Amino acid sequence: MSSVPWRIQQGTDYQAARPLINDNFDKVASDVTSLGASQTTTTLFNSGSVAASGSWRQTVAIVNPGGSSSYPYMTAPTAIAGVSAIVPSIDVYVDVDGDATYLYPLGTNLTSSSRALTIDAKLDLTKADSSPATLTITGRNHDASAHTYYIHIKCTYFASKSTGIQGG
Repeated sequence: MSSVPWRIQQGTDYQAARPLINDNFDKVASDVTSLGASQTTTTLFNSGSVAASGSWRQTVAIVNPGGSSSYPYMTAPTAIAGVSAIVPSIDVYVDVDGDATYLYPLGTNLTSSSRALTIDAKLDLTKADSSPATLTITGRNHDASAHTYYIHIKCTYFASKSTGIQGG
């Protein structure tokens, strides 16, 4: 019975070794989706005008295809019962939506004052609003001026196992 070579033998010529090396590179996970993670659609909302030293809070839900939520929501590509791990990707634009020069924290048109922002995200798996998961995002404006924050969110997640399936 043949097996997949896992080491290149000493003395193997380059032409024979190259396909083995390329095959190993092809088998390396290039990102988390290679490991079976899924990605939601992107949702966006804005904070409205946030006064100096003011804060904002928004809950965002992950819903199944065809679902909806009273919160802004992202849609999972296929139906899921729940989420076991999640990584949100959050882009925050200060005062001008979609312009990379206003993208927090490195936008070239942002001043040190307009960068004075803290953001926190908290995952909740209690299925609020009949959703598989929710994410509550809070922000605080530490600038002396008011700002509007435009938030774009997409999540990469692993769906939880169905009831009755044992881990191996």
